Amino acid sequence: MRGQEIDELVESGFLSSDRRFDEDVLESIELSYPEVIIAIKTGSDYPAKQLDYEMSNLALPRLTMDALRIDIRKIVEKGIGSNNHEKWKERENEDAFGVFGFEMTALHIAQKTAEHLEAHRGPFASEPEKGELGKLVLVMTFRNLRLLSN
Repeated sequence: MRGQEIDELVESGFLSSDRRFDEDVLESIELSYPEVIIAIKTGSDYPAKQLDYEMSNLALPRLTMDALRIDIRKIVEKGIGSNNHEKWKERENEDAFGVFGFEMTALHIAQKTAEHLEAHRGPFASEPEKGELGKLVLVMTFRNLRLLSN
């Protein structure tokens, strides 16, 4: 994995900052959540060669996991257009400084996984904002009072 993508993973909170210079991160990372584990293997040729990944479903419903698999497959397929040896060889013709404009596939996989997990967990998975908890308690109390009065 390239330093630029590792920096983005750290800045986005997918990788702890103490792993920024860990040599193992250059070869692979693991995104581990209570619902799913995604092992991303980049290897030494990435991004000139597309990455490999494995997904292990721990607690997601089948349809949610299927949707995540489809979205990740689309991300990897999109990356194949830029993350390949031909583009690597042609980088000097495409950029005056020979910069390789690669697709940050690992970062996109991490972002898409987080999106799916947030949607699956629902709006109450995160802590309520200040004042929101009071509204929630008020609504729940009102509903309970209505049920008791009926």
